[in-house]
Amino acid sequence: MARYSFKKNGRVVFRGRGSPIFTFDSTSFKSLYGKKACELYGYFETYKVSEEEVLEFLKTLEEEGYVRNGVFTDTAKASEVIKEADLKDGSLYGIPRVLYELANLVFFGGRTENACVEHEGENVVHFDLSSAYAYALTVPLPDWKQGKVFKNLSLRDLKELDEEGWFGIVKGVFEDEDEELPVLPVRKKVMGEEYVFFPYGRKEGFWTSLEVALLEKGKVEVAFLFKRREFPALKESLLKLYEEKERARKEWLKVLRKGDLVKTFGLLAKKSPPPLGSGLIAFNRLVGAFVTAFVRRELYLALKVAKEYGKLLYWDTDGFLIDVRDLEGLERRLRCGKGIGRWNVKEVYGKVRFECGGAKQYAIFKGDKIWIRWKGVRLYDSVIIEVSPALGKLYAIRDNPWLGEEKLDYSSQPIPKRLGSRAFSVEELNEVFGGEKDERERSF
Repeated sequence: MARYSFKKNGRVVFRGRGSPIFTFDSTSFKSLYGKKACELYGYFETYKVSEEEVLEFLKTLEEEGYVRNGVFTDTAKASEVIKEADLKDGSLYGIPRVLYELANLVFFGGRTENACVEHEGENVVHFDLSSAYAYALTVPLPDWKQGKVFKNLSLRDLKELDEEGWFGIVKGVFEDEDEELPVLPVRKKVMGEEYVFFPYGRKEGFWTSLEVALLEKGKVEVAFLFKRREFPALKESLLKLYEEKERARKEWLKVLRKGDLVKTFGLLAKKSPPPLGSGLIAFNRLVGAFVTAFVRRELYLALKVAKEYGKLLYWDTDGFLIDVRDLEGLERRLRCGKGIGRWNVKEVYGKVRFECGGAKQYAIFKGDKIWIRWKGVRLYDSVIIEVSPALGKLYAIRDNPWLGEEKLDYSSQPIPKRLGSRAFSVEELNEVFGGEKDERERSF
């Protein structure tokens, strides 16, 4: 049995088999354990978690294989889940490189937008899709070994194939007509960084069949489609992790299990695959493209319903903020409830002021209370907001457990004000950032 000890002077000694495996303080904890475990350390420090609970956490890490030969990996559980699923279900590892590159064309990630920059809300509510990416991995997934090439399809044909359980990459020209909620994403580089936009209008390129099937006008030039099927071992493992997260009484165990669910997707759909024949995993970007498109579609369908019940303010990947008129009615329409992949009310803010500076940058003000969502700030950080004009600069003092006091400058995204919220066309987007095709499309 491994032995553990905890020192009150800010340093933790993790001991196993009579000798230290490693010793760490807050800084080395961050480098060894990564972001998720770093959040846990901050949780321990901020909320004065007892020595016994810290030791229980360390013991869990060792017993569940997160620490091997003195090295920590936050993908230990995820790797175990995927390897077991591939052994039992097949077709998870080793997709051909050309298919990886093709799927990468339609790997856009989550959908994050603000519908306004300022709003005085009467009943602002945050809705959330529970464990969205993990849920998408429990539904029938595309099997890269069961693929076909389709030409001269109509949109109606594509919709029927979608309903029959086919998924893939579609090349064509489409009319994305809804100005408030366009369907298809577009990539643009802004000051060297890649951003995803959702303009309305005529679009030409590659998208997933899941999203193209939502449109009414367009021409499909070619579709590379793959039959979807069940992956029961993967589904069983993910549902088990989800149940453990939900039943956990310790906050650190909830965060750990949530990390396991997220890492399973991240490891499976990882970017930059190693060369085939190296004996390493060629990551399944096709499943990754499906999962992200599936969640974008779930969010889109929810937003289409939600806008009938109030004013949408902001949405990000698997959730949205709305100033709602009929909360109970919206909950019924979204079939809210407990369980993986179910919509639920995460927070009711009530009468508040909402300000947004772009993707992943907003604040909610209610009297002397402030709720923030800015990329780079964790839940347990002590943040004092000094200035917060909408679509301007935001300054904050962050005092967290391992970095000390730090002044942060949260400028809005480098996007012109007229593109800061809905709605803008493809022409406006190209006028600002240029109309060149994504470089990834040029080889196809």
